[in-house]
Amino acid sequence: MRGRDTIARPRYPFSKGGILGALLDEIVRRAEAGQIKDAADISDLYAPSDNIFSKSYANLMLVQHRNYIIQHVKAPLQKSIENIGKARLSWWKRLLLFIELLRHIKKYPPVTRENARRANSFVLMDIFDRFLRYENNAGRKPLFEAIFKVWLGEGEHDGYYDSRENFILEQIIIAILNGDWKPRSKGMPWAKHWNEPGPYGGTHSIIYKIQQHREEILKLIGGI
Repeated sequence: MRGRDTIARPRYPFSKGGILGALLDEIVRRAEAGQIKDAADISDLYAPSDNIFSKSYANLMLVQHRNYIIQHVKAPLQKSIENIGKARLSWWKRLLLFIELLRHIKKYPPVTRENARRANSFVLMDIFDRFLRYENNAGRKPLFEAIFKVWLGEGEHDGYYDSRENFILEQIIIAILNGDWKPRSKGMPWAKHWNEPGPYGGTHSIIYKIQQHREEILKLIGGI
């Protein structure tokens, strides 16, 4: 974390016990009445801090709406993904589960250039924006948008997924340098549903070009 929020400029009509005492009394009162589910339920007691972390996506997910995110967004989202992966489901059942999955993803808060703090998130946003500009299949574009939304969100606020994302990327780079990962074919994806400026794929692929010089690269970095 880059820092912690501080309670500032209280708006509650505080008693003679002092500002802090009255504030704590009000928090206790709400807690005893079952009115506090997460930090958002006491946000009216303080003004937003200018602290950079208070405006971040991580703060939104891990502090402001932590309980709601865990119980009503992440848990049902994970369950939907697990259910879709189960064997022996009819296509109709899978379709219904997929619709349910998209419904849960809609509740997932988006990462923006204003609330992101992780350097790799800005790189991914550029990549995803470029991908979505090239993608021209109206039936599949919402699926990619949903995938990218969760992908960005988990990596931005959860080191568990961020570190595993990097592991997978590292393994792909190793596979490229070993010559095992094959570049996309020339002209793929097909132009019918793809607007990337040509030529692309085949010998134009960056993967192909790297592999043509992989021995030099491996020598330069001391091997894998």
